[in-house]
Amino acid sequence: MKKVLVIIVSMVYLATYSAVANAYYLSGKVWTSTASAKTPYAFTGNYPSSLVSAASSGNLAWDSLSGSSLNTGSLTYTPSSNIYANAAFKLSYQNVKTLTGMDVPGATFAIAGSNTASVYLNSTWTWGTSFDQTNKKAVARTVLTHEFGHAHGLDHPALGGPMTTAEIASVMNATYSVKNTPNSDDIAGIAAMY
Repeated sequence: MKKVLVIIVSMVYLATYSAVANAYYLSGKVWTSTASAKTPYAFTGNYPSSLVSAASSGNLAWDSLSGSSLNTGSLTYTPSSNIYANAAFKLSYQNVKTLTGMDVPGATFAIAGSNTASVYLNSTWTWGTSFDQTNKKAVARTVLTHEFGHAHGLDHPALGGPMTTAEIASVMNATYSVKNTPNSDDIAGIAAMY
């Protein structure tokens, strides 16, 4: 396997690239044990109730996939700012461009082995059933499924090379198309870590 240095939103990760059959990229296993938090928390004061279902479904898409021991959970939507502040896995609704300098629908900050992750859904975008990058419209469940993949340790596929068919179809491919379910490439990546 060839090692590749990947820089994402000013954070450095060590990623592994393998052969075409498993051409996923790994940022690294974020959760080090089954006791680690893998259920995201959102605070009612900064996350809209209309997007709770999308967040729960997005994280559950990674639950108990074939060959993987990763167990995820539905979103915990809490009115307690203390519970939210102390959560290891957080979801927030805010201006992602202010955080990252990029006007994208979502962003994630997670470091391998940290047992912590923060997922951000962009509050300046509109959420519906299709993508329109020019008008900043996106599908919340697709964006959240992708961002939760980052939170669990997956990276975008084919950094610096042509993509395989599996990579093109993967949830972790950063294209603006509706993809709510991890495909074989995504599943192989999660199974390689957990």
